[in-house]
Amino acid sequence: MTARTRSLTLRQLEIFAAAAHEGSFTRAAGVLLLSEPAVSQQVKLLEATVGTRLFDRSPRRPIRLTDAGGLLLQTCENIFQQFDATLQQLEALRGVDTARVSLGVGTGFGSYLLPPIVAAFGQENPGITVMVNIEMVGHWSEKVRRREVDLAVAAGNVDGNEVTSVPIAQKELVWIGLSSHRLAGTQSIPVEALRAERLILGLPLSSSRKALGRLAEAHGIVLQPAFELAGIEARMTAVTSGMGIALVPSDAVLSRERSRSLAVLNVEGFPLQLNWWLIWRADGLSAAASTFRDYLLRYWDKASAHPALGT
Repeated sequence: MTARTRSLTLRQLEIFAAAAHEGSFTRAAGVLLLSEPAVSQQVKLLEATVGTRLFDRSPRRPIRLTDAGGLLLQTCENIFQQFDATLQQLEALRGVDTARVSLGVGTGFGSYLLPPIVAAFGQENPGITVMVNIEMVGHWSEKVRRREVDLAVAAGNVDGNEVTSVPIAQKELVWIGLSSHRLAGTQSIPVEALRAERLILGLPLSSSRKALGRLAEAHGIVLQPAFELAGIEARMTAVTSGMGIALVPSDAVLSRERSRSLAVLNVEGFPLQLNWWLIWRADGLSAAASTFRDYLLRYWDKASAHPALGT
Protein backbone atom coordinates (compact mmCIF):
# COMPACT_ATOMS: atom_id res chain seq x y z
CA MET A 1 0.00 0.00 0.00
CA THR A 2 1.41 3.38 -1.01
CA ALA A 3 1.45 6.51 1.11
CA ARG A 4 -1.21 8.08 -1.14
CA THR A 5 -3.47 5.06 -0.74
CA ARG A 6 -3.08 5.13 3.03
CA SER A 7 -4.19 8.78 3.10
CA LEU A 8 -7.48 7.98 1.35
CA THR A 9 -10.56 7.38 3.49
CA LEU A 10 -13.77 5.52 2.70
CA ARG A 11 -15.70 8.62 3.77
CA GLN A 12 -13.89 10.75 1.16
CA LEU A 13 -14.78 8.25 -1.55
CA GLU A 14 -18.41 8.20 -0.36
CA ILE A 15 -18.59 12.02 -0.50
CA PHE A 16 -16.98 12.07 -3.94
CA ALA A 17 -19.42 9.43 -5.28
CA ALA A 18 -22.42 11.31 -3.86
CA ALA A 19 -21.29 14.55 -5.52
CA ALA A 20 -20.77 12.71 -8.80
CA HIS A 21 -24.23 11.12 -8.73
CA GLU A 22 -26.00 14.30 -7.60
CA GLY A 23 -24.09 16.62 -9.96
CA SER A 24 -23.92 19.19 -7.20
CA PHE A 25 -22.02 19.72 -3.95
CA THR A 26 -25.14 21.29 -2.47
CA ARG A 27 -27.37 18.30 -3.22
CA ALA A 28 -24.66 15.87 -2.10
CA ALA A 29 -24.42 17.77 1.20
CA GLY A 30 -28.18 17.35 1.68
CA VAL A 31 -28.02 13.62 1.01
CA LEU A 32 -25.05 13.12 3.34
CA LEU A 33 -26.32 15.52 6.03
CA LEU A 34 -23.18 17.63 5.75
CA SER A 35 -22.55 21.28 4.98
CA GLU A 36 -21.64 22.26 1.44
CA PRO A 37 -18.20 23.58 2.51
CA ALA A 38 -17.47 20.24 4.18
CA VAL A 39 -18.27 18.36 0.97
CA SER A 40 -16.17 20.75 -1.11
CA GLN A 41 -13.23 20.50 1.31
CA GLN A 42 -13.23 16.69 1.29
CA VAL A 43 -13.33 16.62 -2.51
CA LYS A 44 -10.37 19.04 -2.63
CA LEU A 45 -8.41 16.83 -0.22
CA LEU A 46 -9.17 13.81 -2.39
CA GLU A 47 -8.05 15.67 -5.52
CA ALA A 48 -4.82 16.62 -3.76
CA THR A 49 -4.25 13.00 -2.80
CA VAL A 50 -4.81 11.57 -6.28
CA GLY A 51 -2.99 14.47 -7.91
CA THR A 52 -5.59 15.55 -10.44
CA ARG A 53 -8.91 17.34 -10.80
CA LEU A 54 -11.96 15.10 -10.48
CA PHE A 55 -14.62 17.68 -11.39
CA ASP A 56 -14.92 20.50 -13.89
CA ARG A 57 -16.32 23.45 -11.96
CA SER A 58 -17.90 26.35 -13.87
CA PRO A 59 -19.92 29.23 -12.36
CA ARG A 60 -23.70 28.74 -12.53
CA ARG A 61 -23.29 25.31 -14.16
CA PRO A 62 -23.55 21.80 -12.69
CA ILE A 63 -20.27 20.16 -11.78
CA ARG A 64 -19.09 17.53 -14.23
CA LEU A 65 -16.71 14.62 -13.87
CA THR A 66 -13.38 14.81 -15.63
CA ASP A 67 -12.04 11.69 -17.31
CA ALA A 68 -10.04 11.01 -14.15
CA GLY A 69 -13.17 11.52 -12.06
CA GLY A 70 -15.11 9.03 -14.17
CA LEU A 71 -12.37 6.45 -13.72
CA LEU A 72 -12.30 6.97 -9.96
CA LEU A 73 -16.09 6.78 -9.73
CA GLN A 74 -16.08 3.36 -11.37
CA THR A 75 -13.43 2.23 -8.90
CA CYS A 76 -15.55 3.58 -6.03
CA GLU A 77 -18.60 1.64 -7.22
CA ASN A 78 -16.54 -1.54 -7.37
CA ILE A 79 -15.17 -0.91 -3.89
CA PHE A 80 -18.62 -0.27 -2.42
CA GLN A 81 -20.08 -3.41 -4.04
CA GLN A 82 -17.17 -5.54 -2.85
CA PHE A 83 -17.44 -4.10 0.65
CA ASP A 84 -21.19 -4.87 0.79
CA ALA A 85 -20.52 -8.42 -0.38
CA THR A 86 -17.81 -8.84 2.26
CA LEU A 87 -20.14 -7.62 5.00
CA GLN A 88 -22.74 -10.19 3.92
CA GLN A 89 -20.11 -12.91 4.02
CA LEU A 90 -19.04 -11.83 7.49
CA GLU A 91 -22.66 -11.97 8.63
CA ALA A 92 -22.95 -15.48 7.22
CA LEU A 93 -19.81 -16.50 9.12
CA ARG A 94 -21.36 -15.23 12.34
CA GLY A 95 -24.35 -17.44 11.66
CA VAL A 96 -27.89 -16.54 12.60
CA ASP A 97 -27.62 -16.45 16.39
CA THR A 98 -28.15 -12.69 16.44
CA ALA A 99 -29.33 -11.08 13.22
CA ARG A 100 -32.03 -8.93 11.66
CA VAL A 101 -34.23 -9.54 8.64
CA SER A 102 -36.25 -6.80 6.95
CA LEU A 103 -39.53 -7.80 5.29
CA GLY A 104 -41.79 -5.58 3.19
CA VAL A 105 -45.52 -6.35 2.92
CA GLY A 106 -48.85 -4.72 2.13
CA THR A 107 -51.38 -3.73 4.77
CA GLY A 108 -53.65 -6.75 4.43
CA PHE A 109 -50.96 -9.42 4.48
CA GLY A 110 -49.00 -7.59 7.15
CA SER A 111 -51.95 -6.83 9.42
CA TYR A 112 -53.95 -10.06 9.25
CA LEU A 113 -51.80 -12.94 8.11
CA LEU A 114 -48.22 -12.17 9.06
CA PRO A 115 -48.25 -11.61 12.88
CA PRO A 116 -48.79 -15.28 13.89
CA ILE A 117 -46.17 -16.39 11.35
CA VAL A 118 -43.55 -14.00 12.73
CA ALA A 119 -44.45 -15.00 16.29
CA ALA A 120 -44.03 -18.71 15.52
CA PHE A 121 -40.76 -18.05 13.69
CA GLY A 122 -39.46 -16.08 16.67
CA GLN A 123 -40.13 -18.99 19.01
CA GLU A 124 -38.05 -21.29 16.79
CA ASN A 125 -35.34 -18.70 16.08
CA PRO A 126 -35.10 -16.38 19.11
CA GLY A 127 -31.85 -14.84 17.85
CA ILE A 128 -33.35 -13.45 14.65
CA THR A 129 -35.37 -10.24 14.71
CA VAL A 130 -37.82 -9.76 11.83
CA MET A 131 -38.33 -6.08 11.05
CA VAL A 132 -41.66 -5.73 9.21
CA ASN A 133 -42.27 -2.73 6.93
CA ILE A 134 -45.97 -2.32 6.10
CA GLU A 135 -47.01 0.05 3.33
CA MET A 136 -50.26 0.33 1.41
CA VAL A 137 -48.53 0.63 -1.94
CA GLY A 138 -44.96 -0.35 -1.29
CA HIS A 139 -43.36 -0.97 -4.72
CA TRP A 140 -41.63 -3.82 -2.99
CA SER A 141 -39.89 -5.36 -5.98
CA GLU A 142 -37.93 -2.15 -6.51
CA LYS A 143 -37.09 -1.91 -2.82
CA VAL A 144 -35.78 -5.47 -2.88
CA ARG A 145 -33.64 -4.58 -5.90
CA ARG A 146 -32.25 -1.55 -4.06
CA ARG A 147 -31.61 -3.67 -0.92
CA GLU A 148 -33.96 -1.52 1.15
CA VAL A 149 -35.56 -4.77 2.39
CA ASP A 150 -34.28 -8.35 2.35
CA LEU A 151 -37.58 -9.97 1.40
CA ALA A 152 -41.02 -8.82 0.31
CA VAL A 153 -44.47 -10.28 -0.25
CA ALA A 154 -46.42 -8.68 -3.09
CA ALA A 155 -49.34 -9.45 -5.36
CA GLY A 156 -47.78 -10.31 -8.72
CA ASN A 157 -44.63 -12.07 -9.85
CA VAL A 158 -41.56 -10.08 -10.84
CA ASP A 159 -39.48 -10.50 -13.96
CA GLY A 160 -35.81 -9.66 -14.24
CA ASN A 161 -32.38 -11.00 -13.46
CA GLU A 162 -31.94 -9.15 -10.16
CA VAL A 163 -34.79 -10.70 -8.19
CA THR A 164 -36.44 -14.07 -7.71
CA SER A 165 -40.14 -14.53 -6.99
CA VAL A 166 -42.18 -17.62 -6.16
CA PRO A 167 -45.92 -17.92 -5.43
CA ILE A 168 -46.66 -18.74 -1.82
CA ALA A 169 -50.42 -18.26 -1.37
CA GLN A 170 -53.67 -17.07 -2.90
CA LYS A 171 -56.07 -14.36 -1.88
CA GLU A 172 -59.73 -14.15 -2.84
CA LEU A 173 -61.45 -10.83 -3.38
CA VAL A 174 -65.22 -10.59 -2.86
CA TRP A 175 -67.85 -7.87 -2.89
CA ILE A 176 -69.55 -7.20 0.43
CA GLY A 177 -72.54 -5.10 1.40
CA LEU A 178 -74.91 -4.81 4.32
CA SER A 179 -77.04 -7.90 4.86
CA SER A 180 -80.03 -5.68 4.06
CA HIS A 181 -78.58 -4.62 0.70
CA ARG A 182 -80.92 -5.15 -2.24
CA LEU A 183 -78.47 -7.52 -3.94
CA ALA A 184 -77.83 -9.65 -0.84
CA GLY A 185 -79.07 -13.18 -1.43
CA THR A 186 -79.24 -12.81 -5.20
CA GLN A 187 -77.87 -15.99 -6.77
CA SER A 188 -76.06 -14.44 -9.73
CA ILE A 189 -75.28 -10.74 -10.10
CA PRO A 190 -73.88 -9.63 -13.49
CA VAL A 191 -70.70 -7.59 -13.37
CA GLU A 192 -72.51 -4.80 -15.24
CA ALA A 193 -74.77 -4.32 -12.21
CA LEU A 194 -71.79 -2.87 -10.31
CA ARG A 195 -72.02 0.32 -12.37
CA ALA A 196 -75.21 1.26 -10.53
CA GLU A 197 -73.63 0.80 -7.08
CA ARG A 198 -71.62 3.10 -4.85
CA LEU A 199 -68.28 1.31 -4.98
CA ILE A 200 -65.76 1.50 -2.12
CA LEU A 201 -62.34 0.60 -3.49
CA GLY A 202 -58.71 0.64 -2.45
CA LEU A 203 -56.08 2.99 -3.82
CA PRO A 204 -55.55 3.07 -7.60
CA LEU A 205 -52.18 1.29 -7.47
CA SER A 206 -53.30 -1.47 -5.10
CA SER A 207 -53.40 -5.05 -6.34
CA SER A 208 -57.18 -5.24 -5.87
CA ARG A 209 -57.78 -2.15 -8.01
CA LYS A 210 -55.52 -3.41 -10.76
CA ALA A 211 -57.24 -6.82 -10.79
CA LEU A 212 -60.69 -5.21 -10.84
CA GLY A 213 -59.63 -2.95 -13.69
CA ARG A 214 -58.54 -5.93 -15.78
CA LEU A 215 -61.82 -7.73 -15.16
CA ALA A 216 -63.91 -4.65 -15.97
CA GLU A 217 -61.94 -4.09 -19.18
CA ALA A 218 -62.61 -7.71 -20.19
CA HIS A 219 -66.36 -6.98 -19.80
CA GLY A 220 -66.09 -3.71 -21.71
CA ILE A 221 -67.16 -1.53 -18.79
CA VAL A 222 -65.63 1.15 -16.59
CA LEU A 223 -66.16 1.05 -12.83
CA GLN A 224 -65.78 4.36 -11.02
CA PRO A 225 -65.36 4.38 -7.23
CA ALA A 226 -67.60 6.47 -5.04
CA PHE A 227 -64.92 6.30 -2.33
CA GLU A 228 -61.23 5.38 -2.40
CA LEU A 229 -60.05 4.19 0.99
CA ALA A 230 -56.66 2.79 1.93
CA GLY A 231 -56.83 -0.29 4.14
CA ILE A 232 -59.26 -3.16 4.47
CA GLU A 233 -60.59 -2.04 7.84
CA ALA A 234 -61.49 1.38 6.48
CA ARG A 235 -63.42 -0.15 3.59
CA MET A 236 -65.31 -2.55 5.84
CA THR A 237 -66.21 0.25 8.24
CA ALA A 238 -67.51 2.25 5.30
CA VAL A 239 -69.77 -0.66 4.33
CA THR A 240 -71.16 -1.07 7.85
CA SER A 241 -71.84 2.69 7.82
CA GLY A 242 -74.03 2.29 4.74
CA MET A 243 -71.70 4.08 2.32
CA GLY A 244 -71.84 1.39 -0.37
CA ILE A 245 -70.35 -1.98 -1.29
CA ALA A 246 -66.64 -2.81 -1.07
CA LEU A 247 -64.13 -5.17 -2.62
CA VAL A 248 -62.18 -6.92 0.17
CA PRO A 249 -60.38 -10.22 0.86
CA SER A 250 -62.87 -12.94 1.80
CA ASP A 251 -61.09 -13.85 5.05
CA ALA A 252 -61.42 -10.28 6.28
CA VAL A 253 -65.18 -10.84 6.40
CA LEU A 254 -65.41 -14.43 7.54
CA SER A 255 -63.04 -14.01 10.47
CA ARG A 256 -65.00 -11.22 12.17
CA GLU A 257 -68.06 -11.18 14.40
CA ARG A 258 -69.45 -8.20 12.54
CA SER A 259 -69.75 -10.42 9.45
CA ARG A 260 -73.29 -11.11 10.72
CA SER A 261 -74.27 -7.64 9.52
CA LEU A 262 -72.54 -8.12 6.19
CA ALA A 263 -73.28 -10.21 3.13
CA VAL A 264 -71.00 -11.48 0.41
CA LEU A 265 -72.56 -10.51 -2.92
CA ASN A 266 -72.59 -13.23 -5.57
CA VAL A 267 -71.16 -11.18 -8.44
CA GLU A 268 -70.21 -13.11 -11.56
CA GLY A 269 -66.45 -13.66 -11.83
CA PHE A 270 -65.96 -13.45 -8.07
CA PRO A 271 -64.23 -14.46 -5.86
CA LEU A 272 -61.42 -12.92 -7.84
CA GLN A 273 -58.26 -14.93 -7.17
CA LEU A 274 -54.76 -13.46 -7.09
CA ASN A 275 -51.40 -14.88 -6.09
CA TRP A 276 -49.11 -13.59 -3.40
CA TRP A 277 -45.42 -13.86 -4.34
CA LEU A 278 -42.36 -13.96 -2.12
CA ILE A 279 -39.55 -11.81 -3.57
CA TRP A 280 -35.82 -11.70 -2.85
CA ARG A 281 -32.63 -10.68 -4.65
CA ALA A 282 -31.25 -13.28 -7.02
CA ASP A 283 -27.66 -12.63 -5.95
CA GLY A 284 -28.10 -14.13 -2.52
CA LEU A 285 -29.35 -13.49 1.00
CA SER A 286 -27.80 -13.33 4.42
CA ALA A 287 -27.98 -16.48 6.52
CA ALA A 288 -30.74 -14.95 8.65
CA ALA A 289 -32.82 -13.84 5.66
CA SER A 290 -32.42 -17.26 4.04
CA THR A 291 -33.63 -18.89 7.26
CA PHE A 292 -36.76 -16.73 7.34
CA ARG A 293 -37.42 -17.20 3.62
CA ASP A 294 -37.21 -20.98 3.97
CA TYR A 295 -39.54 -20.82 6.98
CA LEU A 296 -42.14 -18.88 4.97
CA LEU A 297 -41.96 -21.37 2.12
CA ARG A 298 -42.37 -24.33 4.48
CA TYR A 299 -45.23 -22.59 6.26
CA TRP A 300 -47.19 -22.12 3.04
CA ASP A 301 -46.45 -25.64 1.89
CA LYS A 302 -48.17 -26.85 5.07
CA ALA A 303 -50.99 -24.30 4.94
CA SER A 304 -51.58 -24.09 1.20
CA ALA A 305 -55.33 -24.29 1.73
CA HIS A 306 -55.35 -21.04 3.75
CA PRO A 307 -56.15 -18.07 1.47
CA ALA A 308 -53.89 -15.08 1.86
CA LEU A 309 -55.10 -11.57 2.50
CA GLY A 310 -54.14 -8.56 0.43
CA THR A 311 -54.46 -4.87 0.16
